[in-house]
Amino acid sequence: MAWSAPRTWIPGETVTASLMNAHIRDDFNIVKTSIDDGGLLKVDQYNRGSAVQNGTTVETDLATYTIPGSHLSVNGYSFTLETWGHLAANGNTKTFRWYHAGVLLHSFATTVSGASWNAWARVTRRGASSVVEVTYLQIGGAATYNTSTAVATSFQQLITWDSHTPVLSSPQILKLTGQSGTATGDLVSDAARGYRGAVYA
Repeated sequence: MAWSAPRTWIPGETVTASLMNAHIRDDFNIVKTSIDDGGLLKVDQYNRGSAVQNGTTVETDLATYTIPGSHLSVNGYSFTLETWGHLAANGNTKTFRWYHAGVLLHSFATTVSGASWNAWARVTRRGASSVVEVTYLQIGGAATYNTSTAVATSFQQLITWDSHTPVLSSPQILKLTGQSGTATGDLVSDAARGYRGAVYA
């Protein structure tokens, strides 16, 4: 299916199914490809439906999204990685880390047992050599948080704001990693998706 230039209709013309399908249905399908049901512009969308888990005590990539550096050529251009999953039912320490372009944005440890979690991060260009990153992580459960050790023992919802100066002409890699102090499968990403988005102010 390819885009067709909109047809110029004339008075009295007979509208056929093939004309309507070509000039209305098919063109709308082309336009809809980069827009989600909520109206957000998305291009170059990536979807991963298979699960990924941490390996033993090694830091493991749970979700990764890479775009060409050329995408961040205009201030306000952005890209986003979303992922969600679950934690094993044990009290082991489980650590999440967000990275962009090899730079650690945030590290967060939890001992929550058997909870679901979801996370996303967005990188937005602010200048010729600068970006801002917003990261989000939510872990289910009742609200209990040890502020002295930065370890969530039950529920945590965390939003961070960072900025740095990556080489914007290079491919941009955004990823979430997981690491357990004890065992394989303590942190599981059930699915992930990434997309280049609209201009954000």
